[in-house]
Amino acid sequence: MCAHVSLCVCVCVSSLYTQVKKVKDYIKEGGSAFTYEGLKSISIAGAGLLKWVLAMVNYNNVAKTVEPKRKKVADSEKNLRIAQVRTIWHFFSCVHEFPHAQAPDYLCCMLRSAH
Repeated sequence: MCAHVSLCVCVCVSSLYTQVKKVKDYIKEGGSAFTYEGLKSISIAGAGLLKWVLAMVNYNNVAKTVEPKRKKVADSEKNLRIAQVRTIWHFFSCVHEFPHAQAPDYLCCMLRSAH
Protein backbone atom coordinates (compact mmCIF):
# COMPACT_ATOMS: atom_id res chain seq x y z
CA MET A 1 0.00 0.00 0.00
CA CYS A 2 1.28 3.47 -0.82
CA ALA A 3 2.24 5.76 2.02
CA HIS A 4 1.09 8.81 0.05
CA VAL A 5 -2.07 9.58 -1.84
CA SER A 6 -0.08 10.77 -4.84
CA LEU A 7 -0.44 8.58 -7.93
CA CYS A 8 3.16 9.29 -8.92
CA VAL A 9 4.40 7.75 -5.68
CA CYS A 10 2.28 4.65 -6.29
CA VAL A 11 3.54 4.19 -9.84
CA CYS A 12 7.17 4.34 -8.73
CA VAL A 13 6.86 1.33 -6.44
CA SER A 14 8.88 -1.45 -8.04
CA SER A 15 6.42 -4.21 -7.12
CA LEU A 16 3.79 -2.45 -9.23
CA TYR A 17 5.51 -3.61 -12.43
CA THR A 18 5.08 -7.25 -11.46
CA GLN A 19 1.46 -6.59 -10.57
CA VAL A 20 0.84 -4.94 -13.94
CA LYS A 21 2.37 -7.95 -15.68
CA LYS A 22 0.00 -10.25 -13.78
CA VAL A 23 -2.98 -8.07 -14.74
CA LYS A 24 -1.92 -8.17 -18.39
CA ASP A 25 -1.69 -11.97 -18.20
CA TYR A 26 -5.18 -12.19 -16.68
CA ILE A 27 -6.54 -9.96 -19.44
CA LYS A 28 -4.99 -12.19 -22.12
CA GLU A 29 -6.38 -15.34 -20.52
CA GLY A 30 -9.81 -13.86 -19.85
CA GLY A 31 -10.56 -12.90 -23.44
CA SER A 32 -13.85 -11.05 -23.90
CA ALA A 33 -14.73 -11.39 -20.21
CA PHE A 34 -11.99 -8.87 -19.45
CA THR A 35 -13.38 -6.11 -21.62
CA TYR A 36 -15.47 -3.28 -20.27
CA GLU A 37 -18.52 -4.30 -22.30
CA GLY A 38 -18.09 -8.00 -21.45
CA LEU A 39 -17.93 -7.32 -17.74
CA LYS A 40 -20.66 -4.67 -17.85
CA SER A 41 -23.20 -7.36 -18.75
CA ILE A 42 -22.21 -9.20 -15.55
CA SER A 43 -21.54 -6.34 -13.12
CA ILE A 44 -21.65 -2.58 -13.65
CA ALA A 45 -19.51 -2.01 -10.56
CA GLY A 46 -17.02 -4.62 -11.75
CA ALA A 47 -16.89 -2.97 -15.17
CA GLY A 48 -16.10 0.37 -13.52
CA LEU A 49 -13.34 -1.22 -11.49
CA LEU A 50 -11.95 -2.92 -14.61
CA LYS A 51 -11.96 0.42 -16.42
CA TRP A 52 -9.88 1.92 -13.59
CA VAL A 53 -7.46 -1.06 -13.61
CA LEU A 54 -7.01 -0.77 -17.38
CA ALA A 55 -6.34 2.96 -16.98
CA MET A 56 -3.66 2.19 -14.37
CA VAL A 57 -2.06 -0.37 -16.70
CA ASN A 58 -2.04 2.21 -19.49
CA TYR A 59 -0.61 4.87 -17.15
CA ASN A 60 2.12 2.44 -16.14
CA ASN A 61 3.04 1.86 -19.80
CA VAL A 62 3.30 5.59 -20.38
CA ALA A 63 5.27 6.16 -17.15
CA LYS A 64 7.82 3.51 -18.13
CA THR A 65 8.58 5.35 -21.36
CA VAL A 66 8.49 8.87 -19.89
CA GLU A 67 10.71 8.35 -16.82
CA PRO A 68 13.94 7.61 -18.75
CA LYS A 69 13.25 10.66 -20.91
CA ARG A 70 12.83 12.85 -17.80
CA LYS A 71 16.17 11.60 -16.50
CA LYS A 72 17.83 12.34 -19.85
CA VAL A 73 16.43 15.88 -19.82
CA ALA A 74 17.68 16.45 -16.26
CA ASP A 75 21.16 15.16 -17.18
CA SER A 76 21.22 17.30 -20.32
CA GLU A 77 20.22 20.40 -18.37
CA LYS A 78 22.96 19.73 -15.83
CA ASN A 79 25.55 19.26 -18.60
CA LEU A 80 24.35 22.46 -20.27
CA ARG A 81 24.74 24.43 -17.03
CA ILE A 82 28.26 23.05 -16.52
CA ALA A 83 29.19 23.92 -20.11
CA GLN A 84 27.82 27.44 -19.59
CA VAL A 85 29.92 27.87 -16.45
CA ARG A 86 33.04 26.68 -18.25
CA THR A 87 32.34 29.01 -21.15
CA ILE A 88 31.85 31.98 -18.85
CA TRP A 89 35.00 31.11 -16.92
CA HIS A 90 36.98 30.83 -20.15
CA PHE A 91 35.54 34.07 -21.50
CA PHE A 92 36.30 36.07 -18.37
CA SER A 93 39.75 34.57 -17.96
CA CYS A 94 40.55 35.56 -21.55
CA VAL A 95 39.21 39.09 -21.20
CA HIS A 96 40.90 39.68 -17.81
CA GLU A 97 38.21 42.15 -16.83
CA PHE A 98 36.43 39.86 -14.43
CA PRO A 99 37.55 40.28 -10.81
CA HIS A 100 39.10 36.85 -10.28
CA ALA A 101 38.61 37.07 -6.53
CA GLN A 102 34.85 36.94 -7.14
CA ALA A 103 34.95 34.38 -9.94
CA PRO A 104 34.95 31.24 -7.79
CA ASP A 105 31.92 32.43 -5.78
CA TYR A 106 30.02 33.41 -8.92
CA LEU A 107 30.76 30.14 -10.68
CA CYS A 108 30.04 28.04 -7.59
CA CYS A 109 26.59 29.62 -7.40
CA MET A 110 25.99 28.71 -11.05
CA LEU A 111 27.20 25.16 -10.48
CA ARG A 112 24.97 24.75 -7.43
CA SER A 113 21.95 25.68 -9.53
CA ALA A 114 22.99 22.97 -12.01
CA HIS A 115 22.41 20.19 -9.45
